[in-house]
Amino acid sequence: MKKLLLILLFLPFIGFGQNFAIGDTYQGGIIFYLDASGVNGLISAPYDQSTSASWGGSNGTAIGTGHQNTIAGASSGNAAYWCLNLTLGGYSDWFLPSKDELEQLYLNIGPGNALGLGNIGGFNTSTNMSGGYYWSSTQHSNNYGWCKQFHQYLSPGQWTGRAKYVGHRVRAIRAFSFVTGCTDSNAVNYDATAIIDDGSCSYCSITTSVVSYLP
Repeated sequence: MKKLLLILLFLPFIGFGQNFAIGDTYQGGIIFYLDASGVNGLISAPYDQSTSASWGGSNGTAIGTGHQNTIAGASSGNAAYWCLNLTLGGYSDWFLPSKDELEQLYLNIGPGNALGLGNIGGFNTSTNMSGGYYWSSTQHSNNYGWCKQFHQYLSPGQWTGRAKYVGHRVRAIRAFSFVTGCTDSNAVNYDATAIIDDGSCSYCSITTSVVSYLP
């Protein structure tokens, strides 16, 4: 007499997660920066938070310092204040970009057009005094903050120190990290929160073996 023995094998396979890129809409805004790992990045609000706010910030310049700058420099009505008090897309962790973070805004989704996406961030490029200038959260000197020229008239993209009391535009940003894990809902270890597949998916595979029993 012969019987069939069903053997369950859990086999690892690589699944496929959702891929995001600079310029995509995600978590309340537009992705404008991804680090070398592709897991961590920065998102821009889709519109300006103020057209004429005074400066607010601190000394941090590098990517990753904008949030602390904003906390340190916020006071009623200034650029840092508008960012810290923003709730957009269900997120309330917005901040004023540091000098290097603002540079990525200009290059990647602004008029710098380094990636060929154009000004998809909708930044103001007017040449008048109230338009085309955006505050960073990085201090230039005791009485000045770093400001980026987004307009394309005479030395486009130029950085300049502006008096802290002068009103300029404000664009908030926020940081994010993609959740990694198994993104295939057919897998036994599917993670519904995962955005990027890490190759850990396991599947229940059925194989058939013939087992003979002697009388």
